[in-house]
Amino acid sequence: MNGVSIKRSYIILGIFILMLFTFCCLQESEVYAEEPAASGAVTESSAEASTESVVPPIDISMELGATLYKGDKVTLELKGMPQTDQITAESSNTRVATVNKSGVIKALKCGKTRITITGSDGSTVKTVIIKLKVVKCSYRTRKNLLMYRGEKESISASSNYAGAVCRLNSSDRKVAASAGNALKALKKGKTWLTASSEAAGRKAEISLKLRVAEKPVMKVTNAMEDKWFRGSVMAGHSVGVGFQMYCRTRYNGFLGNARHISVGCYGVYNDMRPVGPGSLHPTVNGRKARLKDHITALGTRKVFINYGLNDIGVFGPDKFVTNYEKLIKELIKQNKKTTVYIVSPTPMYKPSGALNNGNMKKINKALKSFAKKTDRVEFIDVFTPMLDSSGKLKGEYCSDAYCHITNAGYKVYSDTLKEYARKKIIEETDKKDKLITVRESKKTNGD
Repeated sequence: MNGVSIKRSYIILGIFILMLFTFCCLQESEVYAEEPAASGAVTESSAEASTESVVPPIDISMELGATLYKGDKVTLELKGMPQTDQITAESSNTRVATVNKSGVIKALKCGKTRITITGSDGSTVKTVIIKLKVVKCSYRTRKNLLMYRGEKESISASSNYAGAVCRLNSSDRKVAASAGNALKALKKGKTWLTASSEAAGRKAEISLKLRVAEKPVMKVTNAMEDKWFRGSVMAGHSVGVGFQMYCRTRYNGFLGNARHISVGCYGVYNDMRPVGPGSLHPTVNGRKARLKDHITALGTRKVFINYGLNDIGVFGPDKFVTNYEKLIKELIKQNKKTTVYIVSPTPMYKPSGALNNGNMKKINKALKSFAKKTDRVEFIDVFTPMLDSSGKLKGEYCSDAYCHITNAGYKVYSDTLKEYARKKIIEETDKKDKLITVRESKKTNGD
């Protein structure tokens, strides 16, 4: 083989190798071009599969208004919550109340806060929200989620899940039932309040135990009643003199050892006359004076006046009321910190002209109306409790077949005063608690 042939052979071999190399590169390029396409197809398919498998949890939220007293420690009883490690609990104002994962709420200060307890197990989210108001009460406590019979609170159920239908239910609608967004306590007992949401065959449900009780009344002791009268004055006529003698036969401290300045045959007519050596005005600490001036000298905050039996014959019922109102207005004007308690005239066993039970009723009605519209004047009805079925002074309460009172009658008289004191003690305690609640709430809620 000559040199030309050898050279041609090398050229042909080179061309062949180059063609082979090019063919192999093209094959590799097609393989690599397919791989991203194949990889992209797998990723898109995986994304679709992932989207189909990840389903958001269905949720339910129950929101209920509630009241606790400062110092209460209450444990919420819940059904349907997951394990404790899947629960969160928080208070929007920890100065007012705190809460833990076990549902224990501690009421610390007066004010408002939102207690939120949420449990999530992956497929459901359940939330209980208590719109809590903490108030001061000196004589009530709550150890459970509690409503008093007749009370109303707000309640609602909601869900963020698209298309979910929410429902509220009470396991015993005779105990408590909801209408709209209001829950009413109807009868003493227990019930489970259940909130649920349903959508596309899925359901979330949470239940909260509620107790309904009768509202407790403040326990007022006999000693508390007596103390309420401490430092007071009892003013009257002969019935008042008899009451003073009755009080002296009781125990020490009876009606607060109130001071009696009653005078026989006394009344508005006598009190409004000029004071002089021969006048009938009562003498206190060696000084004869009108009632209003004795009250000023003694610094009395409470004065109980029982006038009337000696005035009707002088004034008649209408003029008596007018003059009595004038006497009282003068007294409270002069004594700015004194409250006058009008004790109604007692009934008659036997009438004497204008001095009869019909006029007594008329007088008592007018005096009650006057007290209602006048600051620092109140009315106590001892007339009605002492009547018999015929409308006159009960026989066993009358000592002289006329108008004077026996010890049995004075017991009714004093029991009526004590009953009135009991009512006032509760009112005054509630008023004080309300003032504390308002004052403390302003601090804790920044009002």
